[in-house]
Amino acid sequence: MKSRVILYVFFCLALLLFMSTCGLKNDNGSTPIASTPTETFIYPSDDELNSIVILPTDIGTEWTYAIHIGDVDPVRYREIYWEALDGTTISYRKIEFFPELAKSSDRSRTYYLTMQVSGQPKDQGLGFHWDHAAELTIVRDDLGIYDGAKQIFWLVPPGDYTKLVVGAGTEVSEMVIYPKEMAPGGIAKQDGLSLRFILNCRMPGTCESSYGGDNTESLASLLPVNNFPYYENKWVFPYERKVGPYIDTTGSGASFPNGFVEKVWYADHVGMVRLEQWLDNQLSMTWVLESYSLPNK
Repeated sequence: MKSRVILYVFFCLALLLFMSTCGLKNDNGSTPIASTPTETFIYPSDDELNSIVILPTDIGTEWTYAIHIGDVDPVRYREIYWEALDGTTISYRKIEFFPELAKSSDRSRTYYLTMQVSGQPKDQGLGFHWDHAAELTIVRDDLGIYDGAKQIFWLVPPGDYTKLVVGAGTEVSEMVIYPKEMAPGGIAKQDGLSLRFILNCRMPGTCESSYGGDNTESLASLLPVNNFPYYENKWVFPYERKVGPYIDTTGSGASFPNGFVEKVWYADHVGMVRLEQWLDNQLSMTWVLESYSLPNK
């Protein structure tokens, strides 16, 4: 048990070393939104940065996203680490089309994802003991974004955890734990995990982090904007995630030589408000924040 704890803690630390409201208005979700700064761009002042809450994590906070299918089918990506029966660690990487889409020919259908902060546990399992962590419960997942997930956490380094202000540190990882039964070939000794950055850099617009096996992913923080549609009076922070080429070796034929790109926007005191996924420069999926609620409000 002690060796497993050391293994997973080492993996987590190694990953980090790679680092270089309510009733919101909705749109149709099909048109890409440019995150172009204003003509005379002004970076948030120190006072503004110290008051910004880029990712609220109070227990009970809930987000509902309307997911629209684009010009090509979207994909689901996972890189899961399993401890094998012989004690070695195996990385299982897979990009695949959503099985749920194969059941429907109606591309105009809207899918919904509702997620809620359900706890702030000090012990996240598999040897992880982060002092600052938020556990998420998936209330609704029509498309199967988190299909098969056993537990979901946001892991936060030391800083202003209750507010997650930009200036205090925004390097946030999302950890998803999957049951060992999902491991290919029954190789897993225990549950596996997927770990990726969802936010990075203390000062947005200043860096890009590479992570994943063989640096297969990267997350770049882009310059904040204050002219984002429906959020003109808020600072909005864009990020761009790139996933590298994937060649399927299981015989399914689902290979993606160019990988894919996801553009994500976070609004002050709201969290993520929009996500666009692009495959080969074609829009494949858009998430639009349809509703957002804080506990007791």
